[in-house]
Amino acid sequence: MMQLLQTLMTDRETDRAERQATVTALQQIANQGHGNHDHPGSKLKNFQNTNPPVFSKTEEPLDADDWLQTMENNLEVAGVEENEKVLFATHYLAGPARAWWTSARALNAGQMMTWADFKLKFSKYHVPPGLIKKMRDEFRELKQGRMSVVEYRDSSSPCQGTPDETDTTEKRKERFLNGLHDEMQTVLVNIPFADLEALVDSAIQMEGKLHQANENRKRRMMNQRSNAIPVATKDKSTITCYECGVVGHFSNECPKRLAKLAGNTSAPAQQQRRVSTGKKFAPNNPNNRGGRLYHMNAEEAQEAPDVVLAEEKVHKIREYLKTAQSRQKSYADKRRREMTFEIGDFVYLKVSPLKGMQRFQVKGKLAPRYVGPFKVLSRRGEVSYQLELPEEMAVVHNVFHISLLRKCLEVPEKTEVFKNIDHRSVDINSDLTYREVPIRILEEAYRTTRTRSIKFLKIQWSNHTEDEATWEREEDMKKEYPDLFST
Repeated sequence: MMQLLQTLMTDRETDRAERQATVTALQQIANQGHGNHDHPGSKLKNFQNTNPPVFSKTEEPLDADDWLQTMENNLEVAGVEENEKVLFATHYLAGPARAWWTSARALNAGQMMTWADFKLKFSKYHVPPGLIKKMRDEFRELKQGRMSVVEYRDSSSPCQGTPDETDTTEKRKERFLNGLHDEMQTVLVNIPFADLEALVDSAIQMEGKLHQANENRKRRMMNQRSNAIPVATKDKSTITCYECGVVGHFSNECPKRLAKLAGNTSAPAQQQRRVSTGKKFAPNNPNNRGGRLYHMNAEEAQEAPDVVLAEEKVHKIREYLKTAQSRQKSYADKRRREMTFEIGDFVYLKVSPLKGMQRFQVKGKLAPRYVGPFKVLSRRGEVSYQLELPEEMAVVHNVFHISLLRKCLEVPEKTEVFKNIDHRSVDINSDLTYREVPIRILEEAYRTTRTRSIKFLKIQWSNHTEDEATWEREEDMKKEYPDLFST
């Protein structure tokens, strides 16, 4: 504790000594006048007469920048020399700012600091770059909003960090115009102004005209409301009630009718039920009208014998859900495919036919076919199987992915149909594709457009029946299969 107090006392003595040295130097400058005996008033007195402000720390973002600009203006007014500006200005630093100056002067190793270097270091420390960027962004996004034109002009004045956006008159006019209200921009954008002052003056005049027009519109609306035709009140002394025949009220206001509605308790049996147990109201109270729903929790409802529970609907909903789930399950079971095969199983192999045609800019492909069945010899990895292929399919590699296989549900040896299967009827390539070729032309037809007539041919393809024939363009068929037209 004693060491801390000694340190504080030492720092205070050092600061006091520095201030005394600064005052002594300023007094010497004032007494000597730097050889200028023509002016009896000293520069120090002239500078003090400008009432320079004392800067301690930054309370607002632009306090440091404002102090620096004010101090520079006062130094110029007092006629202080360039090499004396730092000495005069730093005399009015106090608190944290004084501590910063002591540290900055120590880092400068006793060398004389110019006024330009002082301004640069002072601004860099007390006005950080992040704050300048924030002010620049706020300046770019500034709009008039609810401010008047004069208030908006003062708020949009150039500040530190925005010299590149307000360095010319055109940029300042454009920036000011973009922040005005839309109705003012629409009129002022087409008028060439000589400078910013002329633009501001026109905006102020237009603001007054718009304000006057709004006031006139409000005044006209108030006059229209005051001049509205008053609604005449009906004299009920001549009105006779259709319900009771008494003079002085309408039938919907009849006391007898209202009393009858209030005492009507003849509700349908399906809508009105009397609760005998579990109720929290007096049964003989005349204020308890029939046909009303009273709140009751689950425990009270279970104990009350006359309360109808809504369990029947819940049971029906559950039955519907079970039916829907079973329907989805049956559909999924039909679509289900075996994803694993055992050694010795028989499977079909998926092959894809190709026509080699371009119909409507899309390559024409027919539905896939399955050939086989073939016996599974072994399993290769997790999703591949080796099949026993006939000699006619020697060009095809005998290991296939599981997505190309479909299980044969009948054993070939026990089915007479498989004995007559001829694998040579389909010429399969090494990539599990086979080429479809046209056999004959079944029909001809024309499709007429606005500019021309296109001829189409109904073609029967190999390995397909007449019902599977497709319509193709004649010009495409002649280009791909010229032999079809030679016969």
